[in-house]
Amino acid sequence: HRDLHSFPTRRSSDLLYHLDLTGATLEQFRLEGRRIGRLVARQAQFHGITALSGLHAAKPVLFTDAAFHGRVDLRNAHLAGGLSLLDATFAEPVELSGTQVDTFADLRAASPASLTGTFTFAEGTRIDGDPAE
Repeated sequence: HRDLHSFPTRRSSDLLYHLDLTGATLEQFRLEGRRIGRLVARQAQFHGITALSGLHAAKPVLFTDAAFHGRVDLRNAHLAGGLSLLDATFAEPVELSGTQVDTFADLRAASPASLTGTFTFAEGTRIDGDPAE
């Protein structure tokens, strides 16, 4: 068990952790302002608020087949390794204002909720799915 608040912040140049939360059930998941390597949360269940604002991920963030049962706050995040929302479900709105995605974005969610704000994509980013839908 590792306290997520001890993960590096944006100002830190410490080791970047890779998180594998495949199949996990999470409540009030918070990584705001943290620096991580990879986040794999395939088939994970997120309950309550998922707070990822200001997150910087150097490697891919994979929410394939994940289910978000509460709000998702992804404002001002930088997902340098890419993002997958393939077949993800959302019960409530997703806040995206100021979020930048590099490398790739798979936005083919199974049940896209209303998106608040817009993604910014780095030049050359491969995009699957229409972020406007």
